[in-house]
Amino acid sequence: LSSLQGNFAESATFFEELEDVQPLNARTLLRRANAYLAVERYADAETDIVKALATAGENDHIGSMHMIGARIDLALENSDAALIHIEAAIEFDPSRDAHELAAATRYELQDYEMAAFHLGELLKIDPENADYHADLGVMHIHLGEFETGIAKFERALDFDPDHESAAANRDLALQQIAPQ
Repeated sequence: LSSLQGNFAESATFFEELEDVQPLNARTLLRRANAYLAVERYADAETDIVKALATAGENDHIGSMHMIGARIDLALENSDAALIHIEAAIEFDPSRDAHELAAATRYELQDYEMAAFHLGELLKIDPENADYHADLGVMHIHLGEFETGIAKFERALDFDPDHESAAANRDLALQQIAPQ
């Protein structure tokens, strides 16, 4: 891990030296922001993301810029700002990474309905992903929709019969709805 961080630190230094010679374009600022994020230089990463977004053209990975912005905000424990970046990232590139980050962030904020929405979007991308089905089952349980949650756990087990959390959560949900 330390050698990997050293590589990111070297990359950040390289881009800093490059900036002394020429202005950095949006894509290069994105790369440097990512290097800064990896070595926990959040203020520098955030500055580069703001610059990159201000100078970006339509082909400059704007969704990726917002994803890095979201990761910076999450590292700084600013979930509200992270969600703004995540939603912007989804608008530009509705990728798996963006929806996964959105679902996880919404879950942490106990916004189970929106977490379920993003998990549903993930299932459109990868309908046989047992983890997505199991996580969606958890959201339904949190929303008080036990039958739907149990069905999602069962679906996860259809795709991965050894999915321990799906089996455990299904059994727990069945106990919750069993007559006393």
